[in-house]
Amino acid sequence: MSSRRVRETINLAAADDYADDVLERGVLAATLDAEGIAVDLLSEPGQGRVYRRRSRVHRASAPGDSPALDTGFLRQSVSSEVTRTPTGFVGKVMASAAYAAFLEFGTERMAARPFLSRIPREFGARIRATFNRFAK
Repeated sequence: MSSRRVRETINLAAADDYADDVLERGVLAATLDAEGIAVDLLSEPGQGRVYRRRSRVHRASAPGDSPALDTGFLRQSVSSEVTRTPTGFVGKVMASAAYAAFLEFGTERMAARPFLSRIPREFGARIRATFNRFAK
């Protein structure tokens, strides 16, 4: 499988209504909030099958749920950045673990366990509220 990126957009506000420093502060706050949500989603226990792996018991994630916490490596690989573009500021939340895309999108043998793409769909209102609170 080739490397795939998760790209989701949340329309926060009309950028023309804000000064650059205020816009940047709002985008930064919203991006950090989204990063925290991703970490929280990756901290939830699995709801799938239970099995023994080596000397410990693991509960897997169910298809469609966020990946179950195992070693914590995926959760630790979550990061964010805010960059300035010609049209304003862009906040990105990403997971750098090599297997993140396999979990996010699934494979031919495993259903997706989305965690980044859930953020705009399930937490978009919260992200917009964070932006509005800090873009004053």
